[in-house]
Amino acid sequence: MGVNTDTANIKGSHVNRITTNTILLFFRILVITIVNLYAVRLVLSGLGDEEYGVFNAVVGVVMTCSCVFPVLAVSVQRFFSYVIGKEEERKMQEIFSASINIIIVSMIVIGFLFETIGVYVINNKLQISESVHGDALLVFHFAILTFVFSYLQIPYTAAVFSHENMGLYAKISCLDCLLKLLVAFAIEFVSTSRLLFYAAGLAIVALCTLLCYAFIARRLYSECHYCIVRNKSIYRELLSFSGWTMYGAFAAVGMMQGNTILLNMYFGPLANAAFGVATNIYNAFISLMNSVVLSFRPRMIQSYAAGDYKSLNMLFKVNNLFIMCLLSCAAIPIIFEMRIIMYYWLKDGVSENMVLFSRLFIVYTLILSMHNPITIIIQASGIIKYYHLLVESIMVLSLPLTFVLFRFGMPAYTVFWSMIGLCIIAHFVRIICLKCNYKEFSVPTYFVQVLLRGGVAVALGVVVAYLLHTSIDFGLLRLCVMMVVSPLSTLVFVYLLCTTQDERSYINSFVAKIFKR
Repeated sequence: MGVNTDTANIKGSHVNRITTNTILLFFRILVITIVNLYAVRLVLSGLGDEEYGVFNAVVGVVMTCSCVFPVLAVSVQRFFSYVIGKEEERKMQEIFSASINIIIVSMIVIGFLFETIGVYVINNKLQISESVHGDALLVFHFAILTFVFSYLQIPYTAAVFSHENMGLYAKISCLDCLLKLLVAFAIEFVSTSRLLFYAAGLAIVALCTLLCYAFIARRLYSECHYCIVRNKSIYRELLSFSGWTMYGAFAAVGMMQGNTILLNMYFGPLANAAFGVATNIYNAFISLMNSVVLSFRPRMIQSYAAGDYKSLNMLFKVNNLFIMCLLSCAAIPIIFEMRIIMYYWLKDGVSENMVLFSRLFIVYTLILSMHNPITIIIQASGIIKYYHLLVESIMVLSLPLTFVLFRFGMPAYTVFWSMIGLCIIAHFVRIICLKCNYKEFSVPTYFVQVLLRGGVAVALGVVVAYLLHTSIDFGLLRLCVMMVVSPLSTLVFVYLLCTTQDERSYINSFVAKIFKR
């Protein structure tokens, strides 16, 4: 990777834009996380443990096909950013229109799978009481509508990301979140069929969000207008890129939604409720991670396309440190204080599995998040076949491994053993793949400057959090102290151990500008 002291390539407007986008997305995540966590409390209170567990199990069947979302989104955004880096913007309208055609065809195929295999799974495999079985099928079809509306957003959001207009993305996603909160709040005022009301409400929110993206993107970006695409090479490139990325997405779905179904089969709706609550914690951290990744991805792909490897190497390092730092600052105090957070969040509905699942999900997310800078460079190169084939073949083993563990009578939390263990193994394979595809990458530099120094900084942050946790009595005071002191100490350790003198000088000047404002 070869980081040197010459950081001029990424300073100035590029760094300022990336930093501004990261801050915008961070505040977006802060708002969305607070709203979503409160919404979960309202939904859990309104539906009850059993119906909430049924909702998560049924929606989990639909979400097994949600892997197509990130696949096509990343593919379209990659090609948008790449042609911008190559200064070939004229091709963007063809890419947009080709992606619309691919979405329409794939929706027909996925719809057929939902109405055959999906209905069979709900009727014959899930543990659903007779009293809500009829509603469960209707919830399933509302979830399909939500899926369709969300799927159609992809070309528009890809255009927003490639133009690095994160402010627009933040505004629309916050609106989406607030509408979902309104639906959750309204559950209490519904006397019957609350499960159906919630599912229908989410479908309507997804439609409103789609209309917002379509209307605004068409006004701002000339490429967001449909045209007939006869150039077969564009379809071939999009589908080839998407095909191998899809394999990785199926592995992720196998771990998440597949394990949701396995938990229902072996431990029933209450385990699904715990997993569903923990999944909201996981989604919050994934969103925080994406707020960093989304800021860096367009610029990294453009740097690769332009052959500007000095900028790319520096962006790679900074991206890793941003992800590690931000997630650790949030994760360490939350892991230690999960029990009291759950108490204030859910009041009397907290189970031991909810606390344990949430903690383990955060650990898994911290490890998983480190693959993103590697994957961005691999995707920028376009040489993704063997990367996804090797890495995701490891990750896809999670589902059969979890099945075997459950068959041998292991407890529900062992679902995370396979997820975390295989994620660690896969990361080392990712490093090898990056070195094979990107010769400018230095494995020793990555281990020393990112993994070793970053790991030490995080470990010291854990020590500080542990001392606070054991020296202050359980309660709101400890939670408040932990939420302030622990992130600050982690930031200081990352600043001192993981940055060069030039990088510290830039950070100091950037912070000084913020305080002057």
